[in-house]
Amino acid sequence: MEAPTWTPLPKFGYGFATYPYTPGAPQIDSSDSAKTTDNEGGSDTVSINSVDLTSPAIAYQVQLEVGDEVYVFEEQDAWYRGYVVSQLRQTEEPQVYVGIFPINHVYIKEYLEDVELGTRPPPPLPSLTCGDDTISGKTEPLIDEIASTVREWSSLLPQYLEQRRYSMFNIVKEQINNLLQGRRQLLAQTLSHDELSKLRKELINKLVSGNLIQDLDIIVRNPEKGFLADETNISAIQLYQLQAQLAVMNVDKSLGSDPLAKVTTGTPHNNFNSWSNSHNSDMNTSGSNGNTHAAKFYHIFLDLKAWVASISTIGEYTELYFSLYTKTDARFITEEYFIILNHNGVPKDQAKIGKMRTLFTDLSPHDIQDDIFLVCRIVRSGNMKLVDKDKEAQKENGSVSGLFSKTSKDSEPTDQSKIPIQSNSKLTSQTFRRPFGCAVLDISHLLQGKEKESLSEHVMPIFVPTQESTFATLHEDIIHNRNKEFEKSSRAEMVSVSIRPFHGETATVIKENPALLQGIPITSRLGFADVVFPGDSRNEIYLKLWSGDFTQGRATTAKNIQVTAEVRLNTGEILEHGISQGSGEPQVTQFESLVFYHSNNPMWGELIKLKIPVEKFEQAHVFFTFRHRSTKDKKEDKIFAFAYMPLFPENRAFISDGKHSLILYKYDKQLVNPNVYMNSPWSNAATIQSEPTSPVSPGHTHHHNNSSTSIVSTGSVHHKLMVASKDIVVVRTFLCSTKYTQNEVLLKLLNWEKQLSSDENEMMSVLKKFTFVGEVEIVKFLQDIFDALFGILVSSKNQQCEFDDLVFNALVTILSIVSDRRFMNFRPVLDVYIEKHYSCAAASSHLIRSMNRLVTDPGNVDTAQNLRSAIKVWQYIFKFIIRSRELQRTKETNLGVKGNYVEEQFKKDLWALFKSIDRLMSLTTPAPIIGTQTLALQHFASIFSDLGKCFSADDLVQIAIKFTESVRLPKGKLLAYKLLVILQFCRGPLFENAESRATLLRRIVEWVKDHMGKWEKTGNDNESVERMQWQDGLKLCVAIIGVTLETLQNSIENAPNEGAKEMEIENVCAILPLLMKLCESYRELQYTSQYVPREKSASNGMVLQSALAMYPGIPPTPTTGNSLRFSKDYFLNLTPTLVSGLGEISAVIQQIFFLISQQQMKEHLLSQYFREGADSMAEYLILLLKVAQSILRNDAFPETWLNMNIMAHKVLLKLLEPVSSLLGKNYIPSRDNSDAFNERLWCEYFNCLLTLLSSKHLIIENFTPQKRRAVWRLAGDIRGRGARLLSNLWNAIGWEQINEGKAGGYQARYISALLGPILELCLSHHDELRSSAIRVLFSMIITQYSLDENFKRMESDIIDTLDRLFMSEKKGDEISRAYFISHLKRLFENEKTIDKRLRVTVTNFLDSLSQFLELLLGVRELPEGEEYQDDRIMCTLKLMKFIKSIERDEIYVKYVHQLVHMQANSHNYVEAGLTLKLHADLFKWDPKSELEAIPELDLPKQSPFARKERLYIQILGYFVKGRAWECGIELCKELAHHLEFTTYDYPRLSDIIKQQAVLYENIIKKERYFSEYFRVGFYGRGFPASLQNRQFIYRGYEWEKIGAFCERMQNKHPQAQLLKFNTPPPDDILYDDGQFLQVTAVTPEPNRNNPVFKGDVPSSIRGYYEHNAVNTFSYSRPVNKNPDGVKSDNEFLDLWTEKTILVSEETFPTVLRRSEVIRVKMVELSPIENALAAMKAKNRELLALEAKYNAYSKATNLSTPTTVTRINTNPLLMSLNGAVDAPVNGGVPMYKKAFFGSDFLAANPDKELMVQKLKGAIDEQVEIIDRCLELHDRLASFDMRPLHDTLVKFFNKNFADEISRLSERKKVAATTEPPTKILSSHECQLSNSPTEANSPLSIGSLARKPSFYAIAPFSGEPTSPVSPTSSSASIRSRVAAAKFQTIRPSIITQGLNNQAPLSPNGDTITQIPVINQQRKGSTLKERKGSMVFGERRMSIKKWSLNRSRSTTR
Repeated sequence: MEAPTWTPLPKFGYGFATYPYTPGAPQIDSSDSAKTTDNEGGSDTVSINSVDLTSPAIAYQVQLEVGDEVYVFEEQDAWYRGYVVSQLRQTEEPQVYVGIFPINHVYIKEYLEDVELGTRPPPPLPSLTCGDDTISGKTEPLIDEIASTVREWSSLLPQYLEQRRYSMFNIVKEQINNLLQGRRQLLAQTLSHDELSKLRKELINKLVSGNLIQDLDIIVRNPEKGFLADETNISAIQLYQLQAQLAVMNVDKSLGSDPLAKVTTGTPHNNFNSWSNSHNSDMNTSGSNGNTHAAKFYHIFLDLKAWVASISTIGEYTELYFSLYTKTDARFITEEYFIILNHNGVPKDQAKIGKMRTLFTDLSPHDIQDDIFLVCRIVRSGNMKLVDKDKEAQKENGSVSGLFSKTSKDSEPTDQSKIPIQSNSKLTSQTFRRPFGCAVLDISHLLQGKEKESLSEHVMPIFVPTQESTFATLHEDIIHNRNKEFEKSSRAEMVSVSIRPFHGETATVIKENPALLQGIPITSRLGFADVVFPGDSRNEIYLKLWSGDFTQGRATTAKNIQVTAEVRLNTGEILEHGISQGSGEPQVTQFESLVFYHSNNPMWGELIKLKIPVEKFEQAHVFFTFRHRSTKDKKEDKIFAFAYMPLFPENRAFISDGKHSLILYKYDKQLVNPNVYMNSPWSNAATIQSEPTSPVSPGHTHHHNNSSTSIVSTGSVHHKLMVASKDIVVVRTFLCSTKYTQNEVLLKLLNWEKQLSSDENEMMSVLKKFTFVGEVEIVKFLQDIFDALFGILVSSKNQQCEFDDLVFNALVTILSIVSDRRFMNFRPVLDVYIEKHYSCAAASSHLIRSMNRLVTDPGNVDTAQNLRSAIKVWQYIFKFIIRSRELQRTKETNLGVKGNYVEEQFKKDLWALFKSIDRLMSLTTPAPIIGTQTLALQHFASIFSDLGKCFSADDLVQIAIKFTESVRLPKGKLLAYKLLVILQFCRGPLFENAESRATLLRRIVEWVKDHMGKWEKTGNDNESVERMQWQDGLKLCVAIIGVTLETLQNSIENAPNEGAKEMEIENVCAILPLLMKLCESYRELQYTSQYVPREKSASNGMVLQSALAMYPGIPPTPTTGNSLRFSKDYFLNLTPTLVSGLGEISAVIQQIFFLISQQQMKEHLLSQYFREGADSMAEYLILLLKVAQSILRNDAFPETWLNMNIMAHKVLLKLLEPVSSLLGKNYIPSRDNSDAFNERLWCEYFNCLLTLLSSKHLIIENFTPQKRRAVWRLAGDIRGRGARLLSNLWNAIGWEQINEGKAGGYQARYISALLGPILELCLSHHDELRSSAIRVLFSMIITQYSLDENFKRMESDIIDTLDRLFMSEKKGDEISRAYFISHLKRLFENEKTIDKRLRVTVTNFLDSLSQFLELLLGVRELPEGEEYQDDRIMCTLKLMKFIKSIERDEIYVKYVHQLVHMQANSHNYVEAGLTLKLHADLFKWDPKSELEAIPELDLPKQSPFARKERLYIQILGYFVKGRAWECGIELCKELAHHLEFTTYDYPRLSDIIKQQAVLYENIIKKERYFSEYFRVGFYGRGFPASLQNRQFIYRGYEWEKIGAFCERMQNKHPQAQLLKFNTPPPDDILYDDGQFLQVTAVTPEPNRNNPVFKGDVPSSIRGYYEHNAVNTFSYSRPVNKNPDGVKSDNEFLDLWTEKTILVSEETFPTVLRRSEVIRVKMVELSPIENALAAMKAKNRELLALEAKYNAYSKATNLSTPTTVTRINTNPLLMSLNGAVDAPVNGGVPMYKKAFFGSDFLAANPDKELMVQKLKGAIDEQVEIIDRCLELHDRLASFDMRPLHDTLVKFFNKNFADEISRLSERKKVAATTEPPTKILSSHECQLSNSPTEANSPLSIGSLARKPSFYAIAPFSGEPTSPVSPTSSSASIRSRVAAAKFQTIRPSIITQGLNNQAPLSPNGDTITQIPVINQQRKGSTLKERKGSMVFGERRMSIKKWSLNRSRSTTR
């Protein structure tokens, strides 16, 4: 009976769910709607009465909630198929479902008219809104954006767990929590405007970073508001920039770092803050306002948490000095943070408890690139030597000090504050500052890694120097791991600190983190950072007391030397609190150094900072005293020497930085007076100061100090009394001052009025030397230097202009320094100076003349370098010129001067200068002039922002035009820089003015047109280089156009009125002529990116670097830190998608199409058509359409750039509409002129349109929530517009009118080309698009049939295409299939004009096609997993069967090989070979015809014979792998036959026969395991109809037992219950709604009439046929037939069994590993039949073992001493044991007792024949056992001899009657037999055996003599190496003494010493069944339950028979 199929409803039903439903759950009971169907007959269509949770149908079930809307269109029995629209499940994905659901769970409210009639509402799937819309989301878009994103990410979390991507799971989960928290904050609406803005940016960053981490689509959102970015709020070029920036971010997927951290910093053109930036500012000009002064540096916060050490006692202190050290430069980069701890480890100042914090400030980006270490120097203040603490002190203080609370102060002594031991004041005689140790921490990773701006805790281990003298360099030893120089101390463990990096302005960082940083000491940088701004003031002198040498000239005892330093004025006054030891403690008046014990060469390395008031700075000096600190208790240590160091030595400049060796003078109180010692040299390099005067600081007037005038008179008297010592002390100084300089030239220049005004030569000398002044010194005093230079320029000393050029060169030097990349941060300083501090109004004429002199003579070698340097700083030179004129103009106004003479003269001078510049640019000689011209091109555009203050817009445009056009025939880099200056014009002020913009724009179009488009070959040798340079220029041209378009868009949006807006649109239209050039450029770059290798040397990388920095459409390359740089070889280093520059051109093209309307585009196309002609216009359109297709195929940018892709689809659809109008009106010739039809043009148009409509970016219904919402917001669903366009254009080229449009005509030319794309659209879920595509297909079919009246070819193409779409591309589903088939069928039914034959043919084809597609979906939708392998194969076989019926061999072959790979991957090699044979069976043995090649299968073009032979060889390989050698032999026979009689290829025949021989040999020699078979019954209505209440035979996997098989079946059917019985299930199970499995192991039942089972066939041959080539199987179960269940005395009389015989549909092995049971037969076996069957089975087993071991015996030379031990006789031994030991099998004796008695025959006279057969079987077994014992006698090893002897005894005992009877029979036979009788093989063996006389069947002997082995082993028996060595007598006595009890385990299991028995091939047999002898009253059932599975050990009189495991045969 046929299974039910899905029936389309006449109308679409609309209703709602009335009951909830969960997939897989049973339906509700409803008698009025329940429908049942008999599904006994197999069918390919699955009935959906009750679906297995794991079956294919479960995938289509849809969950229902009460209230869900449903749209139904098909039904099958009790099921509907349709849409489910859920309005309640807002947290699930998606919200629209398609599938099946029970009829009785829904209520159909009405039936809607068909969609074609126009009354049916649009289907819900494509027309639903984007979802997640809330009221709050209208004002705060991020609320809804986050909701959709979280829904999508949450659905991915289970996948990450399944894939074990736990780190990704945790990252995404954390991101979700953060987003939800932020969303709650947005909903609360409690944040301030600033907080809200910050939160939005953070949330957008998290959205982007989460998508990047998970490789999802990159969605660009507005960082200020959160709405999606599209063409309505951002230009295409800016959008491309933002997408590119996000794409090149290097996101750490393991940590989830913030991808926008680098994007949101840097220049305005490289961050999201530039969203609304018009980019009109000059790129080479920094902002001039003063609010940009704050520089951002790195800062490090340090918090001292714990001091784990005990190095001081009560009254002593510990000093900690923290600073930052750079390993690269080997220097400290910050001051020291100084903290004093008491003996308890808490701050001396109790107010600092818990607040020991500091902020190290002003680290530059260069600093953090180095290896930076936090260094803590530890100094102990107390006794000279460490004193051991008493136990109380140790107990009191402990070793760990807490720094968080004041609890430790309770342990302070009450007089702690009175102890006069202080580190920052004069120490008592017994208090010393002693070096202790150092701790170092590497913090580089905190600044460079992922832990930026996060607080982290660290431990710094403390080390002490091995030699006290190396204390100053101990930190270096630790950093460089010089382990010999330091060691650990038991007194000091570690320092615990918390560290957090910050970035930004210092004041801002403190303000933003008040709780952490407010009020803490600031530890400054040593020296200046990268920038100094006006108003900044810092005057600090750092002095490092470095080392001393007190052994000069004498041998003295070592001293404890202490140095004291203080700041004194020249008057002798001591400056109070003028010294700072660090930022954490107050300043001191005197600094006292460390004391090194008994060291005359101390190295202190201590840093102090001199804090001197500005007004006293010039009269201060440092005074040092030196004393020996005695360890004895004295009142005071005497000073033995002193020294001093002036800050301003005799040359009036500040003391130079670096080392200074001080002269030590003998101490005398009378001489320690500044008036005395300051007249003496302070160092060996210094001279006596004859006229000491105060130095002059820059910018300050010099004032004499009256007190210093007396030094000469008084000092000269005492100078000779000063006694200098030979001792040396070295100090180092470093000046950090914005007020004082150390350069003499600079000092003279700054004080030129007093020092140089009287000497012009000296002034010239100073100006010439100025260029050698250090750059750092110059930038510190910019304002003062400019004032001095401009003062000289306009001074009376320069009336003849003799200083003009010198001053000009000096200005150029300064400006060059400021323009240098290292000093970029000084540009704001210069801008501020020019705007606010510059006051030289008369300087303009001097500067113009100097500049003009350089420009007019560019070839002068002497001034060429000066000219180039001046050109580089043109921007600032003109700033000074224009600013001077502004000041002059203001001055004229103030003075009331009238007239324009000065103004006109000024402009005249500038025009003359520009004319000279134009002349310079037009020169072609000398050759070096190109370098100067290149520089001019680079820097010319920078002057226009200031020229606008003096010139009109028209003048500026003319200046720019003349300059640009003066560069004639540029090539190479010169061309690139010319284009670059044009680009700068577009970004400069010239483009800001509407009038100048219109003029300049048209010139720009002309300039760039010649440098765009396709590259023309030149034939030169360096063509590749020229082509790359051409493309570089091309990219610059694209950048120019992009910048102009961006500016025009901003102008259009901000137009004040419609007139201005129209003017700007006209400007856009002026760019339209470049559209063709843009398309040609696109194709040029596309071609070279695919086919032409690029040479790096050919690119103008440096030129592009500047261009790319200005063009926002090209992403920057992120670098370390927050700065952004542009890669020199940017186009070479990025991915291929971005390399070619296609994205930039596509963005420009989209921008053009967006800015103009469709009407303007249509007008442009028409004008182009009439101007160029139809053919030229057609080529133009083809080019444009190809570029559009390339963009749609994502050649220009990645498919993950969601915003760019959606914009491209919208804009290109906007383009296709006017193009379609042009095509329809001008490119459809009449029928008479059909040859004029431009087939290529129309083909490109249809390809472009179909590419757009089939784009995956538009399939909204398949998107994830986040993407669906974004696409819906950005574009909606534009497929309807495209569908209408497709219908109109397709009908336009048709001729014959039909109901649904037109057919025929020019359509016939595109059927084969467009069939695939049209069929893809026919599977769309979009109604209008699908309907349009189906109508096009309808007309295609009619047109094709009208041509040749044959539908076969198109039928074949449709099937091929749909197979590819469904299977390879995974497109289409049940819904689309149903719509497609029904709609197309309806079209043919309604069309009355078509041929009836065609209608019938198509209808039949559609029916078959529907079945074909259902089968395809059945295969595709099966779940992955090994447990579904059989279902997958079954569905594939059904599909192949159908494909073969429609004669589609190529598709059939494809699925054959898919099935082969599937089987081979599962190691089912036999099945794989059988499957591949399906392919081979398609061919005949024809050697003459030819088959086409199949490249994907690696099959060449060949004859059917060769193809079939090739396949047979592959099949043979699979059979060999699967050990199915018999199948391989059959193949070899067939192949050999045709090689011998068809092709006569004897060499090949020889190879095949050899292979066949190998297969025969494998059968004999190789072991193999045959899979077991299982019966599986599927019971219950819960299974699908194809399985329900049916039985199948399964072929298990190799070595798969029933337990593993049951587990596999339950994994496949997790809801099924496993039945525990084998009887047929009752009706309540058969008709239950659940699922029940019944699994039974079955035995193959081969045909025993087969000759292989007759005669002496080896078991290796017979075994294959016992398990293969079978379709009959059986299993048995015991039954009790006694009335009332009464048991007999003998169990064997009650042993009835029921044998069930099953016949499968197919013979195993087959392609499937399962086959359905088609016939079942049950047979009852009586007890005697069971006994007979058991005896025969045992006999067969013994015969097989006998044959096997006979073969071993023949193949082995027993004379070899070690041979016996290599033969594993365990299988034979075990089988013999079971046969001769009655307690083991309970068999023969019990059979005799049960069946051989007269009672049994009297009761069962009909069983007499069976009794005789049983007796014969027993006799046969006795003979077999006898031969096997003989065989075992020859093979058994020495240690098995006693066991063998025991077997012989049991054999003689248990079979005594049979042995006697058979012996008599043999004796009689021997007397009657003729002497010439030929012995059988067995008899030959017995007669040749050396122990034949001992055989129990031998004449003259009735029993074996057990004493045979007691005499001695036979000569060939070796001694076992495992057995213990003992004499034969001891063995004999042990064997003789062995007693065997009645009830005991089997002997064979006793003899194996804890070793599992081995099979003949060496494999371990782990389970050995042992049946104990029947006890009185016990039953067979009880004995079965008492079977022992295990290993035994037999001991015979305390001697163990041990046997090691052997794997040899």
